[in-house]
Amino acid sequence: MKWIIFFFLFLAPVEVVHAKDNIDVQVFGRYGYNASRLNVAQNLKASYSGSEVGGKAVFKAATKKQYGIGFSFGVDSSNLDNTANTETEMETIEGTQFALTARFYALNLFLGAGILHNSFDLSYTASAGATPTITSYSGVGVRIETGIDLELATWLVFTPALHYDFLDVSTQGTSNIKRLNSFGIGAGLGFQF
Repeated sequence: MKWIIFFFLFLAPVEVVHAKDNIDVQVFGRYGYNASRLNVAQNLKASYSGSEVGGKAVFKAATKKQYGIGFSFGVDSSNLDNTANTETEMETIEGTQFALTARFYALNLFLGAGILHNSFDLSYTASAGATPTITSYSGVGVRIETGIDLELATWLVFTPALHYDFLDVSTQGTSNIKRLNSFGIGAGLGFQF
């Protein structure tokens, strides 16, 4: 019962975000943590985790009933390290993601889904002092996201959010497809117009 009370007290100060008919434009800087798994070969998966920074623009239309729709476009840059590979000394993923999602808003909460493009370099070093081998990958997939808009002021919005990515990637000129699954948690701080 105390969690239900806490939840409503949490939403009460920011319930006015959708209190009138409006169209909002939000521009965010964001920071997050990403955990990914890449199918590097048959029955072999490599796990990565690390930081993610980027920016996002959101276009949102809300109603007096406090429901709305929106579109979000974001660009993220990831820097991930291998966390479970005993065959190499070091393995990293550095890449850029572009995501376009449609969102449904209810009160301050939103749920969205859309398309994602990921382009990254996979760099690994087999032994100390060796020259890293770098392979470039790119692919298109699906992003699912959920979060909450917290209006700190009429012009300032804080948005914690979760996202899950599912996509197939390949190197240029080959048909070698690898599956990439990513889970991210982060927060954005931005302006609302």
